[in-house]
Amino acid sequence: MKFNPYEFEDERTALTIPLIKIGIAVECVVCHRTKKPAGRSAPLEMATSLCDHECPGWSQPPLPGSLWPGETEEQFGYDIGAHGWKEVAIAEPEPPDEYPRERVPVRDEGE
Repeated sequence: MKFNPYEFEDERTALTIPLIKIGIAVECVVCHRTKKPAGRSAPLEMATSLCDHECPGWSQPPLPGSLWPGETEEQFGYDIGAHGWKEVAIAEPEPPDEYPRERVPVRDEGE
């Protein structure tokens, strides 16, 4: 069986779980601040606390990607490049219970 980097097989349930790409925080080795994603603008409140292209460390490894930390490739909607993200497995939601249990009200002993 050939390894597919875009899918993860859960051995316990033999389900195929898709992987998604999600942005990560990239720390600058010069100023030790989080690097601003490449080609993205930051709100003024955040801009002063982020490393940007004016810092000599911004273009040094580790390189920033296009995603903000926690932002997914799907939310961004464009090509994200090769840096500043990781793949995570997203579990599918549990299927609905075939036979839903009725809720039985709990009676208070004082009644």
